[in-house]
Amino acid sequence: MATDAIEINRKFREFESLRDQLEFTLSVHDKNVNLFAHIQEVLRHIVLHYPSEALNKLEEISYLLKHQNIIAIHEFLRINSTF
Repeated sequence: MATDAIEINRKFREFESLRDQLEFTLSVHDKNVNLFAHIQEVLRHIVLHYPSEALNKLEEISYLLKHQNIIAIHEFLRINSTF
């Protein structure tokens, strides 16, 4: 039982370390936005606007980004910030 608590504590510290690293990584477009905040906002948008298909949307975006050299990603996602 004590080893379970130690493992949970270790994983919590690892997550905090990851969070620190993501917060340290700043956007190249806006130095006031860090990667952690960006990920939170992306996930918030998916959950708010696609609540019944949030996981599918996340997987779709992930797949398109991973295969952007094969798939015409611009047909599915906005890939630049020009409006």
